[in-house]
Amino acid sequence: MLQGNLGGGSAPGVEKIITDLQAYIAGKARNKLEPHEVSSSDSLWSAGHIDSLSYVEFLAFIEGQYGVVVPDVQLSGQLNTLEALGAFIASTMNHSVEKND
Repeated sequence: MLQGNLGGGSAPGVEKIITDLQAYIAGKARNKLEPHEVSSSDSLWSAGHIDSLSYVEFLAFIEGQYGVVVPDVQLSGQLNTLEALGAFIASTMNHSVEKND
C-alpha cells in the first residue's frame, strides 16, 4: 500500500507522485502492465488507463492518498497526463503545507 504524506512536513515531489500513480494504474491492470510501462506523457484516456468505470475510483485514490481533490473536468481536460496531474498534486500539496507553516 502506498503511503500518503498528509501528516505535515514537506509534500512529495512530482516524480514520486508520478511513480505512485503509475504503480496504482499498473495494479488496476491486474498484472497486464508494469508501472514503468505507464507513460507519464500520454493521455490517460487515449492510452486506455482511465475509462468511465475507473474514473471515480482514480479520483478517490488521489484524494485519499494525497488529500487533493482533482476537479473531474480537469482530469479529462488539462490534467489528462500523469505529468500534469503529478505537478498539480504536488503544487496543491506544497501550497497547503505553506499555509500550515
